Amino acid sequence: MNTIQLTLTNIHPKGFAFGVSEETAEQCFIPPHVLDGIEANRGDSVTAQVVPNPNERQRENTRWCAINLMKVEHSVKPKAANEVLERKVYDYMSRVSHTYSEDIATAMAIEPAHAEEIAVRLFDQGRIAKADVYKNCDSKEPSYTLWAADHESFLECFEEEYA
Repeated sequence: MNTIQLTLTNIHPKGFAFGVSEETAEQCFIPPHVLDGIEANRGDSVTAQVVPNPNERQRENTRWCAINLMKVEHSVKPKAANEVLERKVYDYMSRVSHTYSEDIATAMAIEPAHAEEIAVRLFDQGRIAKADVYKNCDSKEPSYTLWAADHESFLECFEEEYA
């Protein structure tokens, strides 16, 4: 059993939650019975006793499973874990010409929704480029979104393909 600092990243209405290690950016599942009775919000910092995820199929993406939360510190500022993870995502994107949120999630071993949140945050900060791709002119929503370290990266992939 290990003890780690987590930042809560998602709290589901059904009572379970996910957190990310503030030191290693590894994801942790928090079952409902562990979170029960604790007033916690997304972004809070918790000290958790964890064991390796008992679900072997999920262990690659979510390494830890919390068995006890020892304290909750409510926070209003971004936590170090998010900054570490943002840095890792940015570094990953600097090595690829373009990518999808699902690819970021796989590379970082996080949930796709969390990867999308990080990419949107990096885009809003002006650190990365975004391309929404529409199936046809009648589409109201993009079919998918591509992310890249800069706008020229989108063109590089086409230049390589058609050179």
